[in-house]
Amino acid sequence: MISPFVLPLYGVGSDVNGFPFFISPVMENGNVETYLRSVKNQSNFREEVLYDLARGMEYLHDVANVVHTDLKPGNALVNRDKRGVIADFGFAQLTGLMSKSMSLPGSWRFLPPERLGHALKITGAESLVTKAGDVYAFGIMMWFVSTCADTIIVHSA
Repeated sequence: MISPFVLPLYGVGSDVNGFPFFISPVMENGNVETYLRSVKNQSNFREEVLYDLARGMEYLHDVANVVHTDLKPGNALVNRDKRGVIADFGFAQLTGLMSKSMSLPGSWRFLPPERLGHALKITGAESLVTKAGDVYAFGIMMWFVSTCADTIIVHSA
């Protein structure tokens, strides 16, 4: 995959114990969540990084035919130019190879409704992996990046 908004994979290897590892460039500024907590008054950064991540997701969906399945601020990195880069493809699925119902881990705060029931082990709930699920997770990520809040507070009338 070649996109400035998707972390490139340079290679794979295994350590002395046989555990695999991936070789990718270092992202000096860490992930979006950590970066946002370490800087103040970065309103332009918030908008720009969300735009970068949206373009990365568009590339994954429309060019690479990949569904990330675990989009969240911790899986979005910030490069030296303070641009957003999508990373961590451990649960990613190729759109042509997905089954209708599969059990994939994920961060429950960012799971779309069609995967949440299965993640909470509700009897009969399926776990549908779709591009729309990534869009849902991106919407939650937009809220997080905009507010830097850990939880969603719902007020009832």
